[in-house]
Amino acid sequence: MNDGVYQSGGLANPYYVRVSAFGKYPVIQSVNGPQATFIKGAGYMCVWLTDRAVLSGFTVMNGTNYTLGRSGGVYCETTNCIVTNCIITGNYGASAGGVMGGTVIDCLLTNNSGATGGAGSNLLFNCTLIANHGGTGGGAAAYSVLNNCVASNNVATGNGNSGADGNGGGLYFGSATDSLISSNRAGGHGGGAYCPEADEVLNHCVLQNNYSGSDGGGASGDIRAPSLCIELRSHCHGLFAPIVAIQSKQTKELKRQAEPPVSYRPMKR
Repeated sequence: MNDGVYQSGGLANPYYVRVSAFGKYPVIQSVNGPQATFIKGAGYMCVWLTDRAVLSGFTVMNGTNYTLGRSGGVYCETTNCIVTNCIITGNYGASAGGVMGGTVIDCLLTNNSGATGGAGSNLLFNCTLIANHGGTGGGAAAYSVLNNCVASNNVATGNGNSGADGNGGGLYFGSATDSLISSNRAGGHGGGAYCPEADEVLNHCVLQNNYSGSDGGGASGDIRAPSLCIELRSHCHGLFAPIVAIQSKQTKELKRQAEPPVSYRPMKR
């Protein structure tokens, strides 16, 4: 697609979506990337991808979707859908604000909001999730797997209608590998991560400066940290301490990497 702003047309009932990729393995790709090509929801969901569709090189913004099980920015029918080299910002979804259901690569997700703020039910690689706002849980991501990602300054505040506190300021029900989870906040459990299932793993991660209103400033739940996770300066108000730091030779290098200001561009391998 050529440079420009795409914010009119699209499908009305039952989809209410600006750009859709239906058919056999469609690819929607911009010419000059997300700084030059914008999809704006303006009252609609921005993008709907069917199985094995690809979205590459867009800023996806200001989408809205009040339907449960949908997102405001990009909705993917399966994890075979690919979203890559995109900026996903300022979207609202009843279930997930930014993107839901796909494989997300080299993307920035910022200032999205919903029950989960940034990403719901996704596989994420080399992504940055910053300043997203979740209600029930997952300021940055929920029911997702993070690989080589940064989740920073996200918040899960809770559901004002039910009075329940939000859990997992960074990650809610999921796993993370080689990731930095930093400066996230939760009104309830797990400022950095809330992972109550036995098969959820934090592996080679740094949890830094996270805060919870209950237990687990760094992380809370039935979390397994099989190798090399460290927790730095996280805080909680509850009875339980943050996740215990596992010290080894490699933690010195991870700590060194965590100390400088975080770059919020997608991390490259």
